[in-house]
Amino acid sequence: MRLILSGHLHRGYVRLHRGTSRATGPGGHARPELLVVQAGSAISTRLRGEPNAYNRIIIQDGHARIEPRRWSGSAWVSAAAPAWPLEVLAEQAKAAE
Repeated sequence: MRLILSGHLHRGYVRLHRGTSRATGPGGHARPELLVVQAGSAISTRLRGEPNAYNRIIIQDGHARIEPRRWSGSAWVSAAAPAWPLEVLAEQAKAAE
């Protein structure tokens, strides 16, 4: 699993960059998939149209599940969507083929 974590843009998102099974990279190596996770703003007042949020990242059996947590005004709650479990990413990857 390859995972890049980023922030500062005050907007959360998750993107899966597809890898290749054939040798295309430098040195003739295959490129594995890469999951890019952009965190929202956890404590800023400059929200860019989204509530304060952070990402809960659960890694199990070599797979990552991303669960955004958002501030409801009184508590941190799991986001209704998108929660980005591995199954959702797999469906998106198939659709992009």
